This record gives sequence, C-alpha cells and structure tokens, in this order.
Amino acid sequence: MSERVRVKFCGLTRPEDVQAAVRMGVDYLGFVCVPDSRRCLDLPRASEWLQGLDTGEAQRVGVFQDQAATHINHLVRRLRLDLVQLHGHEPRDFARTLDVPVIVVRRPSARGGAILPLEPNVFAALLDAENEAQQSGGLGLRLEVSEIRRLAASLPPSARVILSGGLNADNVRELVDACRPFAVDVSSGVESAPGIKDPSRMRAFLQALGRLRT
Repeated sequence: MSERVRVKFCGLTRPEDVQAAVRMGVDYLGFVCVPDSRRCLDLPRASEWLQGLDTGEAQRVGVFQDQAATHINHLVRRLRLDLVQLHGHEPRDFARTLDVPVIVVRRPSARGGAILPLEPNVFAALLDAENEAQQSGGLGLRLEVSEIRRLAASLPPSARVILSGGLNADNVRELVDACRPFAVDVSSGVESAPGIKDPSRMRAFLQALGRLRT
C-alpha cells in the first residue's frame, strides 16, 4: 500500500477497549448512540468515563441513526465527539445542522448519480454492506469489490471513502489493496461478543495493515 490507510474501531463500549485501541494506534474511535443497537453506549456512565479519558490523537466518532439534530449536538458536547456518523436516512442537508463534521453512509441499495451531497460539513462517505431488510452496521456482512467500486464511482472524485462491512484480519489487506480507501471501519471483526473487543483480534487487524503501534 503506497498510502497509509486510516483505521476506525467502531462499537466501542468499554474504557479498557478504548484505551487498548489508542495504545495500538487507531485513528478513529466509534461510539454507537443508537438506543436499539447491541453496541449502544450506556450514556450516563460513558459520559463520565469519556470526559476523563485521554484518547490522544484518535478522533471520537458518534454513530447516530435518524435522531434529532439537537440531540446529536447535545451528545457531541457531552461525549466530546470530533465527528458524527449518520447511519440512517437523514435528509441531504442534515449535515449542515450539526456542530462537527459528518460521515455519511452509502449502501448497495443506493442507485445511480453522485449521491454524496457536496455539503461543506461532510467529511467522508462510509460504504457499508446491508441485509435483505436494508439494515447495516455491525452485522459482519461483506461488500464485494464490484459493489465497493460502484459505490465509490457514484461519489465525487474528491470524496474520502471509508470501507466497512465484514472486515477482519484475514481479508482487510486484500480489500484495501484492491480498492484504496481513505480508511477502514471494523466492529464485529475485532470482537469476542457484540460491544466487547478482543485485544488479539484488534492487534491482528492492525498488523495486517502494517499499522500496529509497537
């Protein structure tokens, strides 16, 4: 790989997993703030330990789905978030209402055209797999290379692309070499159970990309 691919560990729920990710050199820390998710933060407790936790240069990403902008902006301040990831069906101009830059999600069911709004507040587009019910995120479903390339081609040439969906230590290097994303996003691929990260799998994932901090 000629360029350094960034790495996001998503679905973090425990301070010890966050600290391990930071020590290993992860770029983005993903915290799910969707109430019905298996990886949703315990917000009262998480707001306390995140306030006092030094995450260094790793940026904090809050994941939301069809939630009000006022609620999202409140949690941006409460959890000290650097970025917001919109994982629902928010309106095209919704990013403008948020206080931090936004990652928008694009799935295989999206068809045709330049589908990423050219909003100043959009930081990147995350490409994710989905099931038959058009659900995505943390399901362990993998995008095929042809789907990745089709979705990436529907974005403006300057868009940062984040690759997600069924990534693990065994397949991430091959997909990165084939598709050259700005970053990769992994959740279930570094877990022992939903929301519980496995240090050995975290290390193996980063080693596969030559990104493990020693």
